Amino acid sequence: MSLFDPIPPGHRPDAPVGGENPAVARLRSESRRLRGRLLAVNLSALTVVLLLPLMLGGSAAVRFAGPFTIGMALLGVQVLTMLASVVWYDRACGTYCDPRADELKGSASTLLRGPEGQL
Repeated sequence: MSLFDPIPPGHRPDAPVGGENPAVARLRSESRRLRGRLLAVNLSALTVVLLLPLMLGGSAAVRFAGPFTIGMALLGVQVLTMLASVVWYDRACGTYCDPRADELKGSASTLLRGPEGQL
């Protein structure tokens, strides 16, 4: 098979990317879990901001603090939720994923060095 032959739909390589390394599997599962939480938090904030004005009808345009309306407050809450979730995601990746990536990098460097300890 040449490099220019089309790949059939649904074709997957025989070996998974990264091989059967358990460190890769742990890193992927941890990052998948964190991405799922980030997505859930942001989608729920977006859903609330989109559905609440529909349920309130014209009440979202009511002013409550000077020139600010309820709709503007909802958008502000959504922005703050997104910013807080991004900060949380960055810290969580630094806490849970970075040590696993460092572990992977360390195991890759020992594999490259060989038994004599030289590259």
